[in-house]
Amino acid sequence: KPVTTAPAKDDTGCVAVNAAPWAHVSEGGRRLGTTPLPCLELAVGKHTLVLDNPVAGQTRTVTVTVKSGETARVFERF
Repeated sequence: KPVTTAPAKDDTGCVAVNAAPWAHVSEGGRRLGTTPLPCLELAVGKHTLVLDNPVAGQTRTVTVTVKSGETARVFERF
């Protein structure tokens, strides 16, 4: 089931988020899940996602543009 971070009335799209070996994903301090996330449902527009791998001691910040009915892809290697 996709994680929804926007009201249902808004247009949404998916962001497929993955990381090697893995990462916790959050936006605006809200934890959205741990990779792999095949369809993170977000409102249309720009989003800043934070990918954190505490084992590797690394954090990455990525900006992704979500388009209605489409799937954007994010991949980070830690």
